[in-house]
Amino acid sequence: PSPSINTDAASFSDQATVNLETVIPDADIVLDSQGAGSKISSVREPFRIDESIALTAHSEKAGWLSSVASEFEVVKISEPFISETLRFGNPAQTVSVPMEGVRTLILLTDATTDGTHEDHTNWCDAHLIDADGQKIYLSDLKPHSSAQGWGKLGFDRSVSDLPLKIANQDFAKGLGTHSNSQLVFSLNGEYQTFSARIGIDDNAGSHGSAIFKVQTVK
Repeated sequence: PSPSINTDAASFSDQATVNLETVIPDADIVLDSQGAGSKISSVREPFRIDESIALTAHSEKAGWLSSVASEFEVVKISEPFISETLRFGNPAQTVSVPMEGVRTLILLTDATTDGTHEDHTNWCDAHLIDADGQKIYLSDLKPHSSAQGWGKLGFDRSVSDLPLKIANQDFAKGLGTHSNSQLVFSLNGEYQTFSARIGIDDNAGSHGSAIFKVQTVK
């Protein structure tokens, strides 16, 4: 049988414990991704990681055929930006996060203690800068995945399909969401920075409030 992996979770923010296991008694697990002959005897000792890791491993034991290789990935999710609670009528807040080496960009909006009612959350002027200094708007890209508490993701529109506006300031480009929301973009390490103006859309209503977060995976 091929090795299996036991971790705290498939993703982590600080450190994670990884334990590779095999049901074959006294077998070795060979970590193919770390070079020939790199073994963890019987994999009885968990190890700690503090960065994303991809492993390919198989089991070996004298007198047995080698197992089929298994592939595992455990990713570190960093959170370089968390906003204060932004409420209806608050001016747009500027976000700027380095993206060098980032494979995945995750944009989140979370509800506050008053719930999700009228939480029309905007990522206005959301864009990436590539190595050539070119600006690429997220609303011109297709997210890898998106999920939100109400409505549909707005491209250059609010979640209510109206022009993007925060505290009487109009924005031609951006993404309109509704908490709780998660937008995931695959970047493949091709960009230098991410920037946006964030806040509650003017058409949300006075109960709108949310916390905005930016997460990255290298």
